[in-house]
Amino acid sequence: MEGNRVREIREQKGLSLNKLAKITGISKSYLSFIERGKQTNPSVTIVKKIANALEIPMNELLYELKVRNKDSIDEKIHNVIHELSKIEISEKEFTQFKNMLYSIKEEVENSV
Repeated sequence: MEGNRVREIREQKGLSLNKLAKITGISKSYLSFIERGKQTNPSVTIVKKIANALEIPMNELLYELKVRNKDSIDEKIHNVIHELSKIEISEKEFTQFKNMLYSIKEEVENSV
């Protein structure tokens, strides 16, 4: 996830970092790390909380993945799916999210 995308959307929504922290329950410092690119691989739970607070679909944050090669995107997808398997969601939701990731992968690969 690209932190500058989070910042851009947050600012468009007129939210301060403090307000986003309160809405999400995520510490201001962690959100700041994400926005500054110090934390580039937050858990699915974190991404979901941020997306919900910004009132956007999760894939809008994930679309901004900057991928240098096919191995890199495969690794990122594997990591996200691994994190996703740790949270309580239905099998249907898990499958939908996994399919969305592979769809994004295809779009990114076709745009390079």
